[in-house]
Formats: sequence, structure tokens, C-alpha cells
Amino acid sequence: MTVLTATAADVRSVLAKATDGDTVRLVGRFTSIVRIEGRAFKEALLIDASKAALAAVMIRDSVGVRWAEGRFRPREGRRAFTVTGSEAVTIERIDYQGDGLVDVAFFDECKDVAFLDNRLIRPRGGVAFRHCDDVCAAGNRMWGWSANGVSLEEVLRGLVTRNEFLSPIRIDDTHIDAVQGMQSRRRPNQAIEVSRNFIAGFGTQGVLFNRKDGYLQPRNIRILDNEVMTGDAPNGL
Repeated sequence: MTVLTATAADVRSVLAKATDGDTVRLVGRFTSIVRIEGRAFKEALLIDASKAALAAVMIRDSVGVRWAEGRFRPREGRRAFTVTGSEAVTIERIDYQGDGLVDVAFFDECKDVAFLDNRLIRPRGGVAFRHCDDVCAAGNRMWGWSANGVSLEEVLRGLVTRNEFLSPIRIDDTHIDAVQGMQSRRRPNQAIEVSRNFIAGFGTQGVLFNRKDGYLQPRNIRILDNEVMTGDAPNGL
């Protein structure tokens, strides 16, 4: 296990050298996308971004990546994280400050992924999981979000717990949900627990799982011990 240091100038070559259990420490400002593609680590690769300011990260077709910290500011409408076709990926403790117009993280066609203990100020959406198995969104604090805090679509086995959603902002006519279970025609949301979340703000819906004619209905959804303080919205839960 080795600790490697990377700047924007050499991050691609440093990541290419990383092997099982290594730590890659990012230093400085990264204005281009940091990419991890087609890599598999038996022991997770740790990306330590505590000394870095970043625009965006893409993780694709990879296994075993743990991303820790980093300061993110949206650029050109680009989300901070896009994770596709990957397994055993964790994003934790990032510091995000946006303008209410850009989503933070999107996981698509993934398995065993987590979004943990992140600090998000004025995102549009916090984290979205689409067609994923075994997902977790826990311990995140979100202020001033303007769409879906946590979005779940075609998720099999999920846990959304101990998150705080505070002071939503109204930018357009989108329903501002803290936790949104989306409808689907491919497979339903199923085996999901939403628990111990705190949701507060005028105009937000708390937790909503859609049931619409012509779509697959959600199954085995557990909503437990959440606190929702809202007004001018049709649904708390």
C-alpha cells in the first residue's frame, strides 16, 4: 500500500499507477474532470481530496473506490460526481457549495454504493440512484436544495438514514422532495428503508414514493422515525 500525490498536471498518470489499497492524495485545484475508468481494486483505492478543490469526477466501470473529502463548486452546469456501471464505490465528507441549479451526485447501474456524511449547500438534487442494488445515503446535511434531496429509481435494497434536509429554495415549479421514490416501467423500488431523517422547511414534501397507473408499484418500503416539519406541501410522508 502506497501513498501517491497527484496534481491536476499528473493526476491521470498517477491514477494509472495506483494498485490495491493505495491512497492517492490530490493537491491543488482541478478544473477538468478527474476520471477513474475501467479499474478494479480488491482492496479499495482511497482518494484523499482533503487538500483539493474540484469541478467534477467521473467513475465508470470500476470496482473498489473510496472518495474522501474535497471542495466542489459547480462549473458549466456539471454535477460533481457521475458514477456508472461500478461496484463498491463510496463518496464521503465532501464540501459542496452550489447555486441551486446543479445536482451533486448520480449513480447509474451500480451495486454496493454509498453517499455518506457529505455537506451540501444549495444543490439542486443531492444524490440520485438509478437501477442500483444495495445503496446507502446516510449522515448527509443538505441546506437550500431545490429538487429531490435523495432520489431512488429502480433501486433494490436501499437505506436512507440520519440525513438532514433544511431550508429548501424555490427556483422553479419542481416538487421539492427530501426523499423521492420515482416510478418505473423496468423494475420497482423495493426493499428500501427511510429512517431517522430530519426534514424542515416551507414548501418541501418529506418522503414520497410514487404510485401511478401503468408503472410498477414500490414494494417493501419501510418509513420509520423520521421528523418532517413543512408547510404548503401536499405530503409530509
